Amino acid sequence: ERFSLNAEKTQAENLSTEVLAHLLRNHRTFRKRFLDRLLIEKKSLRRQFRGDVTIKTQDRFENCIFDLRIQSGDQSIIIENKLYAGEGFSRVGRNEYVPQVQKYLNTQQGYVAFLAPRDAPPKEPRENKRYLGHIPWEDIAGILRYIRKKPQIMEEFVRYLEEKNMAGFQPFETRELESAAAGY
Repeated sequence: ERFSLNAEKTQAENLSTEVLAHLLRNHRTFRKRFLDRLLIEKKSLRRQFRGDVTIKTQDRFENCIFDLRIQSGDQSIIIENKLYAGEGFSRVGRNEYVPQVQKYLNTQQGYVAFLAPRDAPPKEPRENKRYLGHIPWEDIAGILRYIRKKPQIMEEFVRYLEEKNMAGFQPFETRELESAAAGY
């Protein structure tokens, strides 16, 4: 694979992870809104991630490769990214498999989120305090759309998500409705 240390990852998932990491590193407004969405129920943690953060992709820890890790001080957010499929299983023993998000939670390395299309929820509900939940790609596309001054990579990424049907419904603009009505 071109971007990944993990041979099971698809190139599209790797590309989306790398672009997301780039936007988080280089666009303060996007990073703030993304973290606000991710940490919607963790206000104290949200404050900690307002300052400097370190963002790593394909971050190795023991027998795991985290797709994306966001660190601030001694706190980490680990994100499992999926584009087309739901949560996969990962081997933890000779004949034992657990859902990928659970494997990440079991490492005790930080908070964990599952980033995937709305129709690809995780394998099982979780009551773990460190589980941040399923974050739909459609929510990320919505955040990107509402940023006024977008760099070209952000514009292209929104189009990419739209082409992959991961951007959710885009409401019609008034001028589009007026134009359509004028045709009748």
